[in-house]
Amino acid sequence: MGWIHNTPDNTATNGPTTAAVASVLSGVSFCFICLRGYVRSRLIHALGIDDWIIFITWILTCGFTVVTAIQTTWGLGMKHVDDMPPQNIYPFGQLELAGFSLYILSILGFKLSLLVSYFRFVPQGMCKYGVTCVLVSCTLFHLSCLIVQLNQCHPIAKKWDPTVPGRCINQIPYYMASSALAVVFDFAVMFLPLPVILKTKIQLRKKVMLLGLFALGFFITGIQIIRIQFLKDLSNPLNSGPVVLWSTVEANLGVIVACIPVLSPLFKQNRDNYNKGTPESTWGNTITPSITSHSCMVARNHMSEDDLLDREKDNNNRLTSTNSREPINIGNGHILRETDVVIVNQLAPAHLTPPHDTELGGRMKGNYECWARSTNMTIHDGFSSHSLDRI
Repeated sequence: MGWIHNTPDNTATNGPTTAAVASVLSGVSFCFICLRGYVRSRLIHALGIDDWIIFITWILTCGFTVVTAIQTTWGLGMKHVDDMPPQNIYPFGQLELAGFSLYILSILGFKLSLLVSYFRFVPQGMCKYGVTCVLVSCTLFHLSCLIVQLNQCHPIAKKWDPTVPGRCINQIPYYMASSALAVVFDFAVMFLPLPVILKTKIQLRKKVMLLGLFALGFFITGIQIIRIQFLKDLSNPLNSGPVVLWSTVEANLGVIVACIPVLSPLFKQNRDNYNKGTPESTWGNTITPSITSHSCMVARNHMSEDDLLDREKDNNNRLTSTNSREPINIGNGHILRETDVVIVNQLAPAHLTPPHDTELGGRMKGNYECWARSTNMTIHDGFSSHSLDRI
């Protein structure tokens, strides 16, 4: 039995290749979805709307892959359209309508996920208004494309049954125009975070890494341009094999690109200590911490890539870190080994265990204070600390 129904075994087709590529990409994108879910729900405990959007988007993308694979068994990918059996045209047209509808929703989904995630770190003002405008216009554009896709023939049955009386729109101008506008929105979505990242005070290495991660999105724009080159052959819908192949690539890579920027916590050391806090202090009674407010201000002026991408609510309660090499005097001793200091500009979490002489996490007159978590610190006097200490 051949790959395509109602055809000889030796019928030339690229259907198996199309189905395999779509399936592999769906599997890879599923791995990224699982990693994103683990990071956002288990490591930083901050599942957001953008996460749920991308999860739903993957389901739509997987549905597009399934429809594509089934459509190849009815003629998608045939090298010679004259080999198409007339009895295959009916299911082929129905699957094509379902597949392109899922494709539109899939590319809308990953763009929405990225745009919603930008609200975590873009500043108030024109930047936030710009993200909002792109989000609204992008949503309206793709929903308009979906409506046109579902109503390109009147009645819709003429899409898969040429014998039905009625009319259909000219598909070539529609597909070319919609794809060209999709390229514009792709560029806008991928470009929006770049000016903000460029102005963010983080290490140059981390800034370059973030810019590179978001620049991956421009590869999707390139795929859309490649896809446009095959649209001129859609005067015969049976020639849609290459268009569908590149559409599956675009949809799955969109999911992957939307997931990559939030996976940085996977590569951070001491992630458990970062989230769960640290044990009680072992400071001696003869040593008094004297970390200066200047050190606190230095830390506040630095932002890590995790803070940029993984913050939950707003810009007020911000967790920042510093790799400052300034010595911190503690009584008569000083730190012998360099250490990272994490600064939290908020009331100390109530679940952290305080020293007995402080009221860590209690009512402290409603003031915001700085808290420093230090790790592996060694002092001349022989005392060590891995506690959370108030500045």
